[in-house]
Amino acid sequence: MAATANIGTIFTRAPETYGKWCYSREHKNYGTKADIFSFGVVLLEVIVGHLSVRLSELRTEDGKIVPETIRRSEDLHEIQPEHPLRPLVLVCLEDEPEDRPTAENLVNTLTGFKDSNEQHRSQENLNSRKRVDRVTFGQYDYEFKVVLVGDLGVGKTSIGRKFVLPSRPFQDYMPTTIAGGEYNERLQLKGKSIFLQIVDTAGEFNNSSSLPQLYRGVHGAAVVFDVASKASLASVRQWVSMVREKCGNDIPIILVGNKIDCKRRQVSIETAEKMCQDFNLFYIEASAKTGLNIDETFSVLLEQLMEQRDQQDFSRPSRSSAPYRRSVDLRAKQYASVSQITEREPAVRRRINKDPDSLSLNSDINKERNHTTPLLVPEADRKKKSCCS
Repeated sequence: MAATANIGTIFTRAPETYGKWCYSREHKNYGTKADIFSFGVVLLEVIVGHLSVRLSELRTEDGKIVPETIRRSEDLHEIQPEHPLRPLVLVCLEDEPEDRPTAENLVNTLTGFKDSNEQHRSQENLNSRKRVDRVTFGQYDYEFKVVLVGDLGVGKTSIGRKFVLPSRPFQDYMPTTIAGGEYNERLQLKGKSIFLQIVDTAGEFNNSSSLPQLYRGVHGAAVVFDVASKASLASVRQWVSMVREKCGNDIPIILVGNKIDCKRRQVSIETAEKMCQDFNLFYIEASAKTGLNIDETFSVLLEQLMEQRDQQDFSRPSRSSAPYRRSVDLRAKQYASVSQITEREPAVRRRINKDPDSLSLNSDINKERNHTTPLLVPEADRKKKSCCS
């Protein structure tokens, strides 16, 4: 077999080895990190058990390179979320060479994995009771995938990062998201364990944000706009229409007004609520900078997803192979009335017992607070479709 004109095969080549076209012979600058990328592809193939041949288009219509995590999304989806090597595969497939690990990092990571695996096997019997309490793959009550959409600069990435990494300092100036990103989080909400996948998108309509790979398997969406930008609110109609076109008209969607910490507000609560009435959406305002209502934003969306899933399970005929089988409490729930959005203490997060990677959105509602806390998603007030009125 004749050798290819470029380094590696078409399925294992790093993005920086491509020229303007896939088989271009023009001069390209790349280093050893291209090999790290190829190693990540091979590791992915070993884990899923087949060659990586199901790739989407290399570039968008405007010539931008599609992120590898999106091009290889079908193969990556086959890796269980709790697989210990999944993070290593993802970091090796980073689009930017400097974001990938070095060969030394790979050796240390794999060596550490080998040692910890051997230690785990030797103590398997002693730790058997502990494993019962852990939330592992296949033991989640719910698994959801949600997407963040909205115009450039409205704060989608900041919202996702603040939710997943609440203690990380806020960055006032962040690079523009070119094509998208992904965050995974393990949570407890209302006594249920949830695995949540958050997909961050670019803010260019009909560009990389409309790639069908981003919306495959999506259960819910948050449309984000900037309360200091009337133009971003005007674009909400396009974003909602696009999400429903790609995911179905019954997909739960909430509208998020971000940057309420900004003093130069251009969009009033009444104007935003009018937009929600047109599309039958729930409205919430938040600040990725201060963290106000970030947890509540995802709580609102997750509760809608849980309610929809329970209704689907309740109406589905009982089968032994059904992925979700549990009793559903359809009794009317009593909630306190909704209060105006105001500054509040962040919701208390707690780890799931004996699972250092799992978080909880539950807060102690009996604890006395120094100021009013906005209560979200009360059943009695849900007809208002907003936590702001």
